[in-house]
Amino acid sequence: MLPRMLRPIWLLALCAFALLGNGRVQAEVEHFAVGGDDREWADWGTADAIDDQSLPGWVQPRRTTLDVNLLRELHLSGQLFAGKDHPAWTGFRPDQDARIWSPNVPPAENDGLLLLAEDGRADSVSFNHFNRLSGNAGVAIFVDLGIPFPVSEISFYPLSFGVHTDMFMKGYELAANDGSAEEVDERGELIFSLLDADPLNPEPVVQSDAFPPQHIRYIKLTCTSPQAFELDQLEIRGEGYIRRASFTSHIIDLGDLATFGR
Repeated sequence: MLPRMLRPIWLLALCAFALLGNGRVQAEVEHFAVGGDDREWADWGTADAIDDQSLPGWVQPRRTTLDVNLLRELHLSGQLFAGKDHPAWTGFRPDQDARIWSPNVPPAENDGLLLLAEDGRADSVSFNHFNRLSGNAGVAIFVDLGIPFPVSEISFYPLSFGVHTDMFMKGYELAANDGSAEEVDERGELIFSLLDADPLNPEPVVQSDAFPPQHIRYIKLTCTSPQAFELDQLEIRGEGYIRRASFTSHIIDLGDLATFGR
């Protein structure tokens, strides 16, 4: 089902009256529209997960398609932060912006996880903290997308040249949480549901799409093999609209009584 979209809001202010020759009175009407070229939505209110670019003059809930890697899109728009929590963050918006982190690396090295959101086709470096002889079973990488997005495919892989091609994750589990209040235990910890697992993965490029399409906010990628691995890219894709979006206008003072409508 398509979401409800908002057309430009028109406020009609009655400004003056003109007396016609036949004795009738005709009102001169001034139109005040939000959503047009002169008054963009962003200048007249607060938007949360709103798309005001796809259809000029309209606003609608944010939508994604399968050709968009959500992690890369969030990174390019400045909405992806490294670390679970960081006192030096500026501009981070809880429950809006995304995060990526691993509890198994020093906090200062979480910045390296942003490499997973770069363009894989152009990459020559990868996140290689786990390129070590053993001890990798159980290490995990977490992603918080900030809000639940429709997700139907998750992929990850190492660099595609030289010795790096063999540095793939030889066993893994993928789990997710939709960010709802019901998916938290009594201690406030997230409850993750398994999406996919392969304890003996033979493929350098893992493209997991066997799970039902669903709205996901948190993703947990766990290595279940002790062997060394590197990660070049983590791709998260889906198709559809987010669950919730809102636009709250500023208070607009027209200076007099007005008619609200088209």
